Amino acid sequence: MLKAFFIDLFYSKKTILKSTISFNRFLYTLSIAIVLQACTINHSKSTQQQIVSDSITIWIKASKNKKNSLIKQKQYLNKAYKYLISRSDDTIKSKQLSIVAYRYRELNDSLLFHSINQKAQKLAYKLKDSFTIADTHWSLANYYNGEEIYDKSYYHYNIAYGFFESQNEEYLACLLYTSPSPRDS
Repeated sequence: MLKAFFIDLFYSKKTILKSTISFNRFLYTLSIAIVLQACTINHSKSTQQQIVSDSITIWIKASKNKKNSLIKQKQYLNKAYKYLISRSDDTIKSKQLSIVAYRYRELNDSLLFHSINQKAQKLAYKLKDSFTIADTHWSLANYYNGEEIYDKSYYHYNIAYGFFESQNEEYLACLLYTSPSPRDS
């Protein structure tokens, strides 16, 4: 009889232990599922942002393709610009607007260059994005230098230099006078 009592006790403890193990496994599995779901959500947002960024990069690159007509190159830039304008404000937007503006400068479209560069600069100041602030001033300096308006050129070079220097980007600041663009280096 005592033996039967201990056997029953053993099996009931074993059943409770199995229930506890099953419950712990359930909690563990649920925790893993929640973590994986959260990672999937963050990854999908990251993936969407990467796709958008890649599309804009592709359009800008297509605008540099000399095989495309000037009209087609501007169409690609306009597509990138329109998409950028529809995005929420962030540093990626300001940097890419600056790139689009500079590309319009390379295509000798000074109106769109000034307009988009000004938007990029305003956004960069709003976001306190020192690199893009410097980059937009550098683009203006380069433009005015090409137009032989040296006082404005010097003014914008000086501002750009100050922002690059404040970020410990001395090598970029030094390149201002020697390279076509800091983003090309």
